[in-house]
Amino acid sequence: CKNCTLCRRACADVMSVLDYYDLDANGDVPVCIHCGQCAAACPFDSMHAKSELEKVKAALADPEKIVVIQTAPAVR
Repeated sequence: CKNCTLCRRACADVMSVLDYYDLDANGDVPVCIHCGQCAAACPFDSMHAKSELEKVKAALADPEKIVVIQTAPAVR
């Protein structure tokens, strides 16, 4: 991270998620909608999305679970 603040601007300006980086305003809990815009905006490749594919596969294979899937638009 080079502290360019592009990730912060993507969070606030692109996604309109306010106070994400003002932890005093929200009780030290970041407000993240897991959209990935911050990672897409980073020119230094400092952050990456964490794959949860194996957890999804395990849930789908578990006959004791009812699995509901929700999709979202891709990060552009």
